[in-house]
Formats: sequence, structure tokens, C-alpha cells
Amino acid sequence: MTPLMDAALYLDNYFQKLGQINYPAELISLGFLVSTSTEGSSKDPTLLSLQKHIASLRSHSDRCYRRITVAHQKSEPLSFTHDQRHGYELQVARRKILARCRNTLLTSALIDESWVLWLDSDVVDYSPDLLLKLMNYDKDIIAPNCFRFQSSWFETKNMPYDRNNWVETKESVANQRALGKEDILFEGYEKEHPTYRQSMADLAGSVRGLIEIDGVGGTFTLVKAAVHRAGINFPTFPVDHAIETEGMARWAKREGFGVFVRSTTTTTTVSVVTSTTAAAAPPSAPLSAVAARRQQLLELANKPSIPATPETEGHLEVDNVDVDEEEKASLDSNESGDSDSDDASDQSEEEGSGAKSAAKETIAAPQNERRDRKLFMDPQSVSTFKPTRYNVVYVSNPGSPSLVLIGMRRGETLVFQGCADVIPLLGHSTALGYIMSGTAEKKRGGSKKNVRSGSRELDLSSISTFPIISPRTHALAVIESIGLAGSQRHMLVPQRTTPTPPELKAQLESLTSQLASEDFDTVLAIRSASECGILGIEKVVPLFKGVLSIKQNARIRGNEDEERLAQIRFETTLSGFHPILEPTDSIAALRIPNTWQDAMQALIDSTVDENSQRVKRPPVSVVCGGKKMGKSTFSRLILNRMLNRYRKVAFIECDIGQSEFTPVGMVALHVIETPALGAPFTHPRQPYRAFFVGNSTPRDDPDYYMACLKELVKTYYGEVSHTRSWDESDDYHSDDDEDDHIPLIINTQGWIKGMGYDLLIQLLSYTAPSHIFGFHSPSNGESNLPPSFFSTIRDQALTAGREQPTFLYVAAVVLGDDSNLSPFTKYHPADHRALALLSYFYLNQETGLGGDKENGNRLVWDFTQALVVRRPWCWDWAHAKGVWVLFDQVPPSQILYALNASLVALTGDKESPHDDDDGETERSQPQPPAAADDTTTGQMVPPNYFPLGQYPPPPPEHTTCHGLAIIRSIQPSTRTLHILTPLAPSKLKKCNGIVKGAIHMPIHASLDHNEDNSAVRGVAGVPWKDVPYLNYEAPSGTYSNNPSQPPSPGSQSPRLGYAPPVKIIGSDAKVTRKNLGRKRLQQ
Repeated sequence: MTPLMDAALYLDNYFQKLGQINYPAELISLGFLVSTSTEGSSKDPTLLSLQKHIASLRSHSDRCYRRITVAHQKSEPLSFTHDQRHGYELQVARRKILARCRNTLLTSALIDESWVLWLDSDVVDYSPDLLLKLMNYDKDIIAPNCFRFQSSWFETKNMPYDRNNWVETKESVANQRALGKEDILFEGYEKEHPTYRQSMADLAGSVRGLIEIDGVGGTFTLVKAAVHRAGINFPTFPVDHAIETEGMARWAKREGFGVFVRSTTTTTTVSVVTSTTAAAAPPSAPLSAVAARRQQLLELANKPSIPATPETEGHLEVDNVDVDEEEKASLDSNESGDSDSDDASDQSEEEGSGAKSAAKETIAAPQNERRDRKLFMDPQSVSTFKPTRYNVVYVSNPGSPSLVLIGMRRGETLVFQGCADVIPLLGHSTALGYIMSGTAEKKRGGSKKNVRSGSRELDLSSISTFPIISPRTHALAVIESIGLAGSQRHMLVPQRTTPTPPELKAQLESLTSQLASEDFDTVLAIRSASECGILGIEKVVPLFKGVLSIKQNARIRGNEDEERLAQIRFETTLSGFHPILEPTDSIAALRIPNTWQDAMQALIDSTVDENSQRVKRPPVSVVCGGKKMGKSTFSRLILNRMLNRYRKVAFIECDIGQSEFTPVGMVALHVIETPALGAPFTHPRQPYRAFFVGNSTPRDDPDYYMACLKELVKTYYGEVSHTRSWDESDDYHSDDDEDDHIPLIINTQGWIKGMGYDLLIQLLSYTAPSHIFGFHSPSNGESNLPPSFFSTIRDQALTAGREQPTFLYVAAVVLGDDSNLSPFTKYHPADHRALALLSYFYLNQETGLGGDKENGNRLVWDFTQALVVRRPWCWDWAHAKGVWVLFDQVPPSQILYALNASLVALTGDKESPHDDDDGETERSQPQPPAAADDTTTGQMVPPNYFPLGQYPPPPPEHTTCHGLAIIRSIQPSTRTLHILTPLAPSKLKKCNGIVKGAIHMPIHASLDHNEDNSAVRGVAGVPWKDVPYLNYEAPSGTYSNNPSQPPSPGSQSPRLGYAPPVKIIGSDAKVTRKNLGRKRLQQ
């Protein structure tokens, strides 16, 4: 909303900057109030100029605003000119006129919007993402510091302009005691009447972050619409000696609303036109935010480097302009163009000592200085649940499995690291978007044995168990006690329950009888889940040490109070479960932004009609946006939330570099029945159908990538939802079968420029979704979808005659502001991919991807035995259809060498939707390889090979990918591949093809992490000097492949986990992965 008077001079620049805001135009309503004191309003230049610009807006279809409201009022002739408006004696009259104008505009233009941005017409420059940054803070009233840009022949500087952002001081409060009730104070007039308040404009650069203030200006002020709807407007009468915007702030604070200023960066520049320039052309705008930062970086290159300190770590102030890591990445991206997720992530972790310029060296502090940084302590990542002897009950028998019972009040949260089985008994709670309902409350008419907890009777004959794995590599899981209304409970799908084992039932009965009689809103049983084996992944890769476990330093010294003793006991009772009860370094808990909550609720609301009945067609949702915005986390949240509404949810993973349920390089369709309560590497699953693209990015073969995605969408509509597209309701077989109602969620890749954007548009056109969640970054406009994205999708729907999809805006998570991830995280996307691959291959051989059926298909890992020690499967290629090698030209004579010690995909023929596995539930032991027949004895018969360039990859229409495998060794004489894979025997029997891509085996898959416990130091009992294809670097720098002495323990490398002098030679880890562990072919 913008009030206008004599503002024709500024409107050209006003609308130019308005069109650059990184926010969907179709979600923006414009409101203007034109006040004129001239005779004949039709000739008012401000109104005429405004009408011209509005007509221009309506002629541009690529940026259509939601609604434009223009109000006009004739005011009394002013007793002062434009240049005299800042005179002290005129402030009372002037500010009252402004207050009336703002109130008139507010009542005319505000209808159903959620936010109100008060934007002055004479603001000449602000960053396009400023609005999103302010919205991301989610404050009632928030404004940035505003400055006046002054330029002369000898200097250019920013001068404080809007001094109405201020904080009361002791002196100002004492000064106001002598004032009358009707006296009004104005800022910026210290000679006439000092106020002794602290102006925020004077603190710019010296104070960072959000500051709660007492008075606010109106230059660029964002207000929640709920504040105005609560009756708070702009008073023309004094409120604590303030009127207009400052009076609104005082009024809002009286009503309990918060008023803040963002003092992180100089973001808004205000120019005031004087009488000497009034008749001239509009003043030229200052440099853009990126150009200004670039210019200052060039100036900084000639200055000495500024060492990093705990106060400057991550943000370096240069002449009142903050240059943080994201802005640095934005500058780099403007110079170097697009890069894949690997390159962008690796560059963000480079040491500052390796930078090429002094400016980059200053921004990215050297590694040795980064280690001395200030600890990252997030006070919001702490449990609000405080254990006491009243709300926590423990198993008294030391020999019993670890189990505790906790009672939580509504709104209490439990943040933890590690793994645990959560059993909800009473009430409702949430974890990673999923609502867990207590299953133990006694049903009416039941005759089963029950126990009493407080005033409620519990039925413990059956329970629901939810394994939650919360690693430090991602934002930690948060369990929160919530309350649900009757209509909300009615919409929840009943949870799957299993009969309670007798031993566990006896423990629960004992614990519930001991729980204090207080009326808790939620009662949860928490059981140790360390038996699943996931904690062993820390032993395989030293880099991942501490991602699940926390070193316990708690010691009972005898002088702790009762509260501290209760905390220590709660922290140490359950193995593998580490509650966060106080601020902890580098710990960040998952906080779901309000825009995410609103978007998820909008999707849930769309599943029912006005009569609260399930709609005929389940929604098809697509999540899209740039890299590092939180798309994967958001997709996981809406997946879990939809599982509260539907028994099954379909999920298509398009991001082949950071997949949710499969290893890297695969696009897959999953039909999910249980919530994903953990990071991606904690819940690998067997897909319904999948394809192996063979790389972490689709740019090498985009056509094949898109063909695979289209086949997955076709499979969903044809086999899962039983219709050809979402909007073909006549073909949809809904009936009353719950399994027929299966919604779809598609998580897209973060490549949204150039070819990546074209792939996204093709996917949306083919999918025809009902909902599109568009991510927008509040800090990096370069990562946002183009402004024409929404109009392009609308035009596609109109051309195809389909229903228009529902667009939902989702704010991206911002590092450094309201981040869900620690800004000091050290894990690259390559580390996450390696973590997912190791988790995949270290699944228990007996249970595999299907999980332990006796424990509700719970996944089990086995890290006690290295992969190089495990007994492999023997796979005969005699009956295989063939071998494909993507992205590499391999001569047929060298195909076995290329396959040996490599990671491959196992493919098979497309299965009928009614084909089931052969029912084999027990895993048979691997059999010795069959002897070759007489016709091939002594001869090497290679598998059928389809060379690249002569043959296409496996056609998606006729094939499917069952999973990945490691070819450990090859026995050519018997045509046998020795493979390691978590696939079940029933799936292995269906595999008839092998595809090798550009995905390499993790280095740690070839090593023996149990070497310290072995009598012989090396790999699988083989001494280091006898391990083939491995070189060593001697301490003096000489190279040898047969060192005389075995390596001695020492400091571990952060990547490989080796100690000098043992070192794998080669700057490229991919070369090592190709060679390490390779066996000689038997001729």
C-alpha cells in the first residue's frame, strides 16, 4: 500500500523496482491512495501518471497482479510546499494528514490478504528479495533500516533517513515524565526538542539481526494483516506521545504484538528530491545491491585481510554493508553461471587461504581460523519438555529392555539426536509432519484388561510403534504434544497396530500405573532402537562419527539438585537416544515455517469438500524450486502429513542427486504406507518401479531422464491411481476402496535454469498436477523460479483444456536467518550420497530392503562385518539380456574389466501390476557357481554388450530397475559375477540386465573398518602390502607399493579415515574407486 501526493516524479522508478520483487505477482494486491489539493483532480499529474502505469501493468500478461485498488480523495490545500514538509513546526499537521491517508487506504484496499507492505513512493532502491527476507522472520511488524543515498564528485555514502525506527532509553523515559498527555515527540529534531531515544539508523552495521523496537517508520514496513484487523491503525491522536506510524507501533505493543527492525544489512536507500531537482528528470538510482557489493569487494582487495573472529565469523561488515556467505555465492554464480549441486556445495566449503583474491580471502576465513569460531548455539533447538520425577517413569528391572514413559503437556517439545522407537499411548503428537495418535485409550464396551493412568483407562493389548532416527547431518527431529479437535481426529486414517508382546505389555502396565496422576495431554513410551544397527555407520566412515551418538559427559558428583539428577538420568537411560535439554554446539532442530504449515494445510483441506467428505480425485502435487531451499524436507513433511489422510501415498523422486528413498542415480516411483521419520539414508525402500539414470545430474542425457520420468508418471496413472490423468474423473475408479485413493507427490530437482527449466516445464505439462508448491528464496533471487513460471503453467492448462492447478507459495529456508540447518554444517552433497549408498549396502542380508517382518518391516543394518568380508551372491550372465555402460566408450574386449569392482544397476523386464513375488520369505544361502557346460569349458564367453552410441539405454517402456549392486569380482570361466546387494532373492531372480553409469563405489565400501580388531592390519585379513591396486606414500614423499613397515595408527584424514604414512595416491577420488579392491580376472 502506498499513499501518494505530488509523487508523479517517483512513479517510474517505483514501478520499476516493484516489478523486480521476487514474489509471485498473482499473490500481490496493489493499493494506492491519491490525495490532491488542486482544482480538477482529473488533471492531477500524480493520478495521470498512476493511471498510465496501471494500464501498462495490465498489458503485460507475464506479470499479472492479483488486484489493483486506486482510491482518490480531495484534501484541503496544504499550508506548506513539498520542500517544506520536514519543518519541525509542520510535523503535527503533516503526520496527521499522513495518518488519515493511511487509514483511508487501509479500509479501501485490505480485503483477504495476509500481509500489508507499506511502501513509500520515493524509495529508489531495495533488493528484490527484501520482502521475502522480512516475511521469513514471521514478525507482526518489521522494517529495515532506511538510508539516503548521497553522491558527490569526491565521495558516495549512505546517510540515515528514516529515524522513526527507535528504542526507548532510560533518558527518554525520564524525559517523557515531564510531558503532558497531548504532547507529541518527533525524531530528527534534536535542536528543537531532543527525545534521547536510540535511533536504529545510527546503529546500522554495529548491531546485527532482529532488534525489538518501540517506534517504527513507514518507508518500507511489513505488517501482518491480522494486526490491522485487530483494530490497530494509524492514530491521529497521541499514543504515548507518538502518532501515525510511531503511534501504531506503540498501540500494537500495548496489544501484545511485536515490533522489530532488521539491522543486518543496508538494504533500502531513500532519496529526497529538493527544489533544485524537482523540475529535472528523476534522479538516477544507485547501484544495485549486487553491483554495490561487487564494487566494495574490489575496493577491499587493496586492503589488508581482516582475520575472522567469533563476532565476524560468517558475516563480514564492510562500510556498513554485510557480505555473508550466501551473497558471496550469489556473486560467484553471476560470474560463473550455473553449476551442479556438487560444485556449488564443494565451493562453499573451500578454505579461504585458497581464494584467488584478497576479497575472497577476507570473506572466507582460513581453515585454522574457522576452527576457533564461536560455537553455534541455537536456543530454539532445545526441548521445552523438562524431565522430572513426575512426568518420567523408568523400568525398575535393570535386565529389561530400555524403556521410559513420559507425560507431556500440550505445546511441549522433545528434541533428540540418535534413534528411538516411539509408542504413543495417549493423546496426539507430531514428528516430522506426521501425527501420532495414542492407541491405548480404552474403547467403550471393551472387555479387555486395562490399567488406570490418572483418570483415564488404558487398553494395552495393541500398540503402534514409530522408529524415529534423528541424525546431526540434518535438522533434528522434534516430537511435539498437540491437541486435535473432533473434526480433525475424524480425518485421521487409523494407524496400523500390532499385538503387544507379553513382556512389553507387562512393562507398559507397570509404568502406566506409576505415572503421576496429573492429566497429561500426551503419554509416550520411548524404547531404545539401537538394536536396528544404524549406529554402526559411524564406524565405517570417520567423517560420520557423531552424527547419531553424543559423548556423555554427565557425572553425578553428589551435589546436584533434583532437577539436574532427573535430567542426567533421562539423558543416559536409553542407549542411542540423546535428548537435547540444553543448548548444544552445532545442533539445529527442525522448525517448520508458517508458510510451510499453511501450504500443507491447504493441501489437506483440498482432500475434502464443503461437506467434509473425501473428494473423488486424490491430489497430485509437485514441489519445485532452486537448490538448497528445503524442497526435500518439505516433500518429506507433506508425504508424512498425507499419510494421516490416506493409507498409501505415491512418491516420485526426480532429484537423482539427493534421492529420498533410493541411492543416487535413480528416479523411482514409490507407494509409501509408513511415514518417513528420519533423514533419507535412514529409510531406503524398494521402489514400485524405478530407472537407473546413472549420474547425479540429468544434463548428460536429458532425453533419457525425461523419458524415465514420463514412464513413472504413466505408471502411477495407469497402475496406481487407475486413471490416465488427474483431471479425467470419469475414468477414476474411486468406489469405497481406500487403496484406490492414492495421491501423488513429486519432488523435482533444483536445476531450474536453461535446460533444467525446460525439463521442469515438460514434466509439469505431462503430469498435469492439481497443486504446485513453488519455492522462493528470501536471500538469493538467482535461485528463484522465473517470474513467467506461473503464467506459463496457466497457459499450458488453458491450451490443453485442463483445470488450472493451485499455486501455493512456500518460503525457502535461509541459512543465517531462520535456518533449519546449522550454518556450520560440514557435510557436502557428495557426503550425503556416500552416506545413502553405505546405508543401502549395509542393510542386513537376511532382511534386506523388506525389513524385519516380525517387527513390522523395520529396517535392520549390519555394520559388524565389512562389505569386503561378506559372502557375495553368484549371478550367471548366461541368461542375461545384456550389459549397458552409460557415458563411456568401452571396447567389448574390456567390458569385464570395466565392470569389475564397480557399482551397477540390476534391471529386469517390466512387471505386470498384478505380478507378485514368488512368496519366498527366507533368504537362502548363496550357492557355489555352477560349472560351465562342455561347449564353453575353458573359454570365456562375455555377456551380451550394447556399446554406447550404437544402442540406446534400456528402454523405460519395457524395463525396470530393481536396485543397485557392487560387482565384487568376476569368474569368467563360469560366466559368474560375484555381487553384493540388499535385494531379496525373489527380486534377484527377475534381474536380467546390468547397467553401469558414472556413479562410483564409495571408497569406504572397499575398506575394512574392523581392521583395528584384526591380527593383520589391512583389508579383510590381507596385509596392506598385499592389497592389489593400492599405492602408498612414504613420509618422505617417495612412493612405494610395497612398504616394509605396516602403517601405524595416527591422526585420521577427514575424508578417508587413514593415518600417515598410509595414503591412497591420486588427487581424484574417482580414480581410486575404480581401481581399489579389483581382483585379477581368472583366465
